[in-house]
Amino acid sequence: MPTPSPKRRQEPELQYCLPVKLAWGGNTPVEGELTLARQSEFRSGPQTILERLNERVRVLAVVRGDNTHLINRELIDWVAPGAHVDHDLVWPLAYHATREEHVRVHMMSGGTFEGVIAVEMPEGFNRVSDFLNGDDDFFALKAGSRLVLVNKRRIRQLLVPGGAAPSLHKAA
Repeated sequence: MPTPSPKRRQEPELQYCLPVKLAWGGNTPVEGELTLARQSEFRSGPQTILERLNERVRVLAVVRGDNTHLINRELIDWVAPGAHVDHDLVWPLAYHATREEHVRVHMMSGGTFEGVIAVEMPEGFNRVSDFLNGDDDFFALKAGSRLVLVNKRRIRQLLVPGGAAPSLHKAA
């Protein structure tokens, strides 16, 4: 088997780790550390957990003690940042919500979350369904003081109680 070339290996000084808790495929959630890049591919500053989850990689490594869990990204139900992780390391600060929706999320694994989705979409395409049909697989759900990054592909049903809310930016 060939040895990986040095160009393909990520140098440790170019990475950092953050504590997370995640669940996949109905398994008991696991706490560990997720490795991220010190520089985001899309903006200045370190890569966020949401950016890492939305990368087009097949497997993510989560380290817990001496064990490394290699998890198929598509099977991850949700990821919650550790209690003391700064908000700006969870999702990019440049995120500008055009609409917020209160939702109830029913996962394929049987779990349920309730909270607010901050939707960032162009005017005229700011419904929750437009947002969920976007390219990114994971989105942030604010559930009180807790933040959960949910995999769209693992949702069985998403309910918007009481219908649509008005957009945050009013038309002129």
